This record gives sequence, C-alpha cells and structure tokens, in this order.
Amino acid sequence: MPARRPRRRTALLAASTLVVAAAIVAVGYVAWPRSSEFDRATGLLPEGTLRIAWTDWSGVRAELGTGPVSGARSEEVLQQAEDRDLTSSSLAASAVLLEENLGFNPLATEWELLGQGRDGMVLVLKVGDGTDLAEVGERFAELGFSEPEEDAMAGAVWEGGADVVSNVPGLATYELQHVAFLADEGLLLASDEADYLADAVPVAAGDEDGLDAGVLTEEVGEPINAVGYLEDYACEALSMASADADAQAVGDQLVAEAGGVTALTGYLVALGAGERISVVFDFEDEDRARQNEASRRALAEVEDPAQFLSYRELFTVSSLERDGHTLVLTGETEPDLAPLSNLTEGPVLLATC
Repeated sequence: MPARRPRRRTALLAASTLVVAAAIVAVGYVAWPRSSEFDRATGLLPEGTLRIAWTDWSGVRAELGTGPVSGARSEEVLQQAEDRDLTSSSLAASAVLLEENLGFNPLATEWELLGQGRDGMVLVLKVGDGTDLAEVGERFAELGFSEPEEDAMAGAVWEGGADVVSNVPGLATYELQHVAFLADEGLLLASDEADYLADAVPVAAGDEDGLDAGVLTEEVGEPINAVGYLEDYACEALSMASADADAQAVGDQLVAEAGGVTALTGYLVALGAGERISVVFDFEDEDRARQNEASRRALAEVEDPAQFLSYRELFTVSSLERDGHTLVLTGETEPDLAPLSNLTEGPVLLATC
C-alpha cells in the first residue's frame, strides 16, 4: 500500500466537543520540581485539559540550525519545520503579521503550548529575553484591546474579541481574542473566551493546582514537537469508528491477529532531536499494560487502513518497554511522511481502543 502523502501541520482543531485550555505559572513554573521543561509547562494547564499540543521553538531552531528568526525569514523557517513535522503551532502561520502588528514572533519564542478541554481553550507562550511584554501589551492596546486598570502585566485579562483581532487584515488567530501577561516570567496567555482565561490565570500563577499528565510527559524528556491525549479522550478522538466501513473491518482483523487490545487512558506522540520518536500508551493498570505489550508492538508493524500508510515506512521501532501501567515505544522516524501528524490525527489504528 502506498505511503500517505505528508499533511501540512495546521492550527489546533476546533473540535465540536472540545475547546482549548491553558495557563502559566509564576512561582509554580519556576520552582515546581518536574522532570523537564515540557513536563513543567504542561503543569501550567488547567486540570480538565484533555489534549495538549507542544512546540519547543528553541529546539526547532537548534534542529534546523536557523539561528535568530524574524521578519520574512519566518516563512522559510516555518516551511522547513512543517516539512519535517516539527511543529504543532497554531500561531506560526501568522508569524509575520504578529511580529509587524503585535510585536512578537512565535517562531522566535522559547516554546508554545496549547491545552484543550471540554470547557475552554488557552494558548501559552514563553517568550525569549529579547521580547518586552510591556511593549507587546502596548501594541495590543493600540489594536483595540481593553487594557486592565490593575495588574495589566500580572495576569489581568485584556479583552478584545474577534472584531478587534480582525483589525489586522489577514490575521485569523482566534486564540488571541483575549490575552493576559505574566511579564516577570516572560509568559503570554491567550484564549477565545475571556472568562475561561481569567479562570486559568490562578493556575498559571501557582495559586491553584494544574494539570498532572503523569507518565505521558515524564517519559519523553524534552521533545521538540508533541501531541498528547489524556484520560479516555484518546479513544474518543482517534477512534477507528470514524473510519469507513472497509477500514474498520481491516482494522478489526489486524487487532485480532495482534492479540487484541484494551482501552487507553492516555496517549502521546513526541518527536525529538535527530528524528527520534516516542509513543506513550497509558492504561488503567499494570495488568492491562502487560496485555497490550505484544499487541501494540505487532500493530506498529502493520499498514494502517484508515491513515493509508505503512507504519514500517513511517518509523522504525527501536524498542517497546513496559513501566508499570505504561508502554513506551521508541524509534527513528521518516520525517518527510509527517509521522506525528499521522499518529495523532484520527482515526489511528495504533491508538485503537
């Protein structure tokens, strides 16, 4: 079966039952003892987050050897990153417009994170040392955002809306309808809902508990690009039930031949430097992880009837290890075939429940 053509990495999908949620930590972000920058950043998201999308822009620049990024060069760098499936960014396509009109370029930031839950959405940006968020705030005010009278740079919400964002012709980033800044930490938060953003700020400030993604984020170190699904949302979002009848029938047969599977309670795919890939499968308990060990390894070698590609062409498996209730598959990718996109946009046989 011919390999599927690579798919362009697009903005975070506005799923009918899911909106984006995220926040940022002040004290908590600096001091919270987590295993990696990725793990620490996800702790800034609200507890109800079900989908996370991460781009380590500093890692992207290092992997591509681009050096500083600004202006028209952003389009060239973004194209290189997309060609290698290194970004899950929802803002990058508007990088030039954002730099010209709002004073920041997502491709020049440290990292970008989106958290998605059933109740709301938030975007989190960790800007670099060269970005003055006070100046960025001034640009938002000039655009028409309402500047808070107090705590303008300490978590208060700047309300805008779709009409205000449309004051920049061609800017279609619905995530930026409302923003908040934690300037001391170099963090910008944004959402399409002002109330949800206001509720997310205390999590970012370390005043309320944030997301604990557990082994999903702990097992992958410092990825450049990662997309993860928490709890049973992986089964919902990536279900083979959304494939056509023929693909479902073939998938059922492949699962049966592999020895059967049980439901996931978490799923994350991460791309690292040097074309490394990690796929994390989380289960309800250790027994279920053990039951899935051989079958998930077998499925990693088949052709996915819903994605129209062979996993053998997409990646080469180096190992699959079990750690408690978690399985971690590691290997080397074929970046031209958009491995992360094809493993995190459903239906996906490898993530079948």
